[in-house]
Amino acid sequence: MNTTSEGLIRIQESLSSDIEDVVEYCKNKIRDKNCKISKEGRNWICITDDIKIIVNSCSYTIVTVKKDDKNNRVTKIKSRDDIISLYMFIT
Repeated sequence: MNTTSEGLIRIQESLSSDIEDVVEYCKNKIRDKNCKISKEGRNWICITDDIKIIVNSCSYTIVTVKKDDKNNRVTKIKSRDDIISLYMFIT
C-alpha cells in the first residue's frame, strides 16, 4: 500500500497534523477492529474513528483521507474475501 506524492500532500493537509509516515498511519487505521470497510466503484472506503480513508481497489494506492463528518455511512459491505484482499495489502 502506498500513495503518490500529490496524495501525500493531500493526506497531510486533510489530517492537519505532523504525522511523519501517513501510509503507516492509514494502514493502522484500516487494521483497527472498529474500521468499517465498503467498496464504492473502484475505491475501498474505510471509516474509523473520525476519518475516512479512500483506497484505490486495483492499485491499493491511498487516494485521500478526509475527516469524517459522521454523515458517512457504510452501505455496501462486500464479501469477506474482498475485505481479506484489502487486508493482505496492508500487512
